[in-house]
Amino acid sequence: MNTNHPFSIAAILVSLGTAMLCSVNAYGDTNESLDINLNSIYLKNRTQRDFGVLSEIILQLPYPISDTAKKTGKGPFGGITYFDNKIIATTNTELATVVGLGRIYYSTTVPGETPTTFVPFLNGYRALFIDYQDPAGPTVEGKINSWLTPGFMYAQRLDKRKTLHLDMEVYSYSRSRNNRIRMGISYLPKWPMILSASYERLSWDLSENIRGNDFFMKGNSGEYALKVIVRDPPNGNFSLILGYGTFRNAAVPAFLQSASDAKGKFVGIEASAGVLAW
Repeated sequence: MNTNHPFSIAAILVSLGTAMLCSVNAYGDTNESLDINLNSIYLKNRTQRDFGVLSEIILQLPYPISDTAKKTGKGPFGGITYFDNKIIATTNTELATVVGLGRIYYSTTVPGETPTTFVPFLNGYRALFIDYQDPAGPTVEGKINSWLTPGFMYAQRLDKRKTLHLDMEVYSYSRSRNNRIRMGISYLPKWPMILSASYERLSWDLSENIRGNDFFMKGNSGEYALKVIVRDPPNGNFSLILGYGTFRNAAVPAFLQSASDAKGKFVGIEASAGVLAW
């Protein structure tokens, strides 16, 4: 599979990693009271039988846009060099990925002052890719473009140890089935360890005409995960993930229809610079 299109951008942005790690503001790397995931660098890999390896990467430089946001953390801030890439589905011949560039957040509260955290955001640009590996030739690629797609991050602290979480994001206006939702609960037994349980659902509906042939991938995946997080913001955050995943996908490469319906256990790891709250 050819996945060079997002990683050519990532290679450029990785050079800014040192600057990202030095970014400290009201949402900086030392904020122990932040209940949402906000990272300058985030990497995730998980492997599952019949799924292959699914990965995710985020690179950004969180930066306050207003004086109030700089001083308190409440108000607008952006990911100046925001970039993300996530593999959402894969078959023997096709690969679906989503890529984002640029993001503006708005924090409705001062972090840690209230039990509620609500941060809506807009992605500047989203692209959904289908890569098809033609057995008789080179890889061909289709792309769906979207602008200013919305999402939000929400957390409700129940007490000093337990917090409810909900994240949602739309990947495309024209094809609303392309979306992501994640919900769960985190528990702080003793700093810097966090335990979390979550459910994530991805849905995709991608269709493109490439070189006169119709290609599509349509389906959804579910991820039930238990996570052990070591949250030490000055030195980074790490987690071990154990879970159970489901995957349903229908694909038509070169008029040859195929369907996948798989389920099973998976393991994964995360590493980040910033805040990994759940």
